[in-house]
Amino acid sequence: MAKVTVKSSIIASVYYQPESKSLDVNFMDGHTRIFYQIPESVVHTLVTCDSPGTFYMSNIRGAYPQQ
Repeated sequence: MAKVTVKSSIIASVYYQPESKSLDVNFMDGHTRIFYQIPESVVHTLVTCDSPGTFYMSNIRGAYPQQ
């Protein structure tokens, strides 16, 4: 998946690598967090939902290993 810009007040863009199931989340403040073991279905929901920031806070942050 290419880098995808999302409509969010906290997330600028995301980049998913399906081979390693890693997700780079680039925040508006310039920080990046990398999450591992993310199913492609979760990424799809993140980039297509009405509120990616809320989805991230509820379903990704704290739920998957991160760097």
